[in-house]
Amino acid sequence: MSGSVIRVPSKKLAVISSLMEVIPGKSICVKCKGTKLLCGKRECPILVKISSYFKHASSKRNIEGASPPSVFIGSRSMRVSIQVPNEKFGDTSVYSNPEGRWIHMDLKEIVDMRYELIGGYPEKIEKTIDEIREINLSKKSVDVEMTLKRAPRSKIELSDEIQPIGPSAPLLEIDYSQRGSNRSVEKVYYEEDMPAREAIRFLYERGESVYDIQRVFSLGMLGLKSKRRIVPTRLSITAVDDSLGKELSKEIKSFKTIEEIRIHEFNALGNRFLIIMFPGAWKYESMEAWYPGTTWNPFGKRTYVLSDWEPFSGRSTYAQIGGCYYAARLAVLEKLVSEKRQASVLILREAYPEYLMPLGVWLVRESVREALSREAVKLEEVKDLLNFLRYKLRIPPEEWMKNGILLREILQQKRITDFF
Repeated sequence: MSGSVIRVPSKKLAVISSLMEVIPGKSICVKCKGTKLLCGKRECPILVKISSYFKHASSKRNIEGASPPSVFIGSRSMRVSIQVPNEKFGDTSVYSNPEGRWIHMDLKEIVDMRYELIGGYPEKIEKTIDEIREINLSKKSVDVEMTLKRAPRSKIELSDEIQPIGPSAPLLEIDYSQRGSNRSVEKVYYEEDMPAREAIRFLYERGESVYDIQRVFSLGMLGLKSKRRIVPTRLSITAVDDSLGKELSKEIKSFKTIEEIRIHEFNALGNRFLIIMFPGAWKYESMEAWYPGTTWNPFGKRTYVLSDWEPFSGRSTYAQIGGCYYAARLAVLEKLVSEKRQASVLILREAYPEYLMPLGVWLVRESVREALSREAVKLEEVKDLLNFLRYKLRIPPEEWMKNGILLREILQQKRITDFF
């Protein structure tokens, strides 16, 4: 009827308005409305998230389920949110631990799974932080009952560091039944004179997942008592990766070097990764190429390439690539330590428009781990590498060399053996 008003539910308005916050000033999205795909993607990432959100949206204020356990701490709000998949019980660890599993799922499966997690955050953290920490001492999933102040809502965020985050609401009450403490985590939690770096290494050497270490670190459960702080999730991820990477890099520097060029490959969710290992002392470079139509290059006319690297002595400044640099470095060092070998390592990543949205730094860590678990292509001559790269990658070797350091150094520098 002419002049009638279409009323949109307030819950839907809240979700849509939160989405608009991640694309300020991008009028192309308003023109497109998800139908014309003006950004060049095959699907609209905003609509994918909205679809997943409403598939799992709930007006319930009473949430029951098994927390993996899982928490999320926002960078700006510093809210500590305990996350529970509603009405899912038993082993729910897959909801928060990507190790060996998420890399074989498709994007919508991952987004759906993450949006099933409902967060409850206390408005006064000091009243419930001890309970939240106790839940996170558990070795297994913990049955949790939450009473929320209102129906959970979502603040949709695009981030290369963190996974997609489901809806949340202020927490009024929480009850839980623990299934036995993780002895290793319990030890470092109560050991209040152990520095954080030592605690991280202690847990890692006892086989604890890097994702579990990152979680308890973010909750301020590690380190000297006087220095324990709640840390945003995205910062805790990089801090743990960096700390472990520095420790493992010290270890490999006394090992013998590999004897041939090795190339490992893995493709996942619109990304191609090549991990190239060269004979020689430890050096590391990570390079990323973002194609037009990808999240971080949505309106570009050409592919954007960036890189960060470190020499044998390491680096002291934060990598511009961000958390992906440290996650990939950790995966590479794990492989070298397992073989008791040293190498110069170059990682080349091409992110294509098929990569609809950033899913978190776990994607890089697990892709590199998966690549390194597969048989390598071995080359005897450096000159053969150029042809291999032209065959495998869309960007020519010359473009990588122009934007990076290690490949140019390997291909161009003369060695004393070249003169014999």
